[in-house]
Amino acid sequence: NGVDSGIGVLRSQYRLSSSAAWIDYNDPVLITTEGQTTVFAQSIDRLGKASQPISAVVRIDKSKPTAPTATLSSVEWTPSATLIVTHGTDLRSGILKSQYKIGEKGEWQDYNGTTNITNNGENTIFLQSIDMAGNTSPLAQVVAKIDNLKPSHRSNGSVVQSVRIHACHAWGRGFESRPDRN
Repeated sequence: NGVDSGIGVLRSQYRLSSSAAWIDYNDPVLITTEGQTTVFAQSIDRLGKASQPISAVVRIDKSKPTAPTATLSSVEWTPSATLIVTHGTDLRSGILKSQYKIGEKGEWQDYNGTTNITNNGENTIFLQSIDMAGNTSPLAQVVAKIDNLKPSHRSNGSVVQSVRIHACHAWGRGFESRPDRN
């Protein structure tokens, strides 16, 4: 509602485009149309004089952004992998951030640049983008195969303490085994 320090305001009006008819304002105006709507307002005093119209832009985004994409430094088994995320897209409000979590029960973390994955085993990484209106994209996922354990020597289920290798020497006709002199 407008203010008139002289004779007083008779009514306030609004319209949802510059060419629409003015509507008397009695109750809050609910705008639900996705996209951008310009709301114009004016007040009319008791003598019928209209104030200079003012306007405000209302932006409504109900659409989910697209899912982000992920690239791993290696898709094969590796001691560690670098995760690089490309944000999803959103044509209405824009992307606020992308997030990732490792495993179904992992905690969502904001993606702030390359991330190293070092958890041993097959790691399913879930990704999502969130737009400026708070809409969340569908989930994307990628699997990082991490093997950062050193191998061990085992024989029949027990650890081999030492291994003796006999020397072999080539005599022109292939290899011949020579026994260990110790």
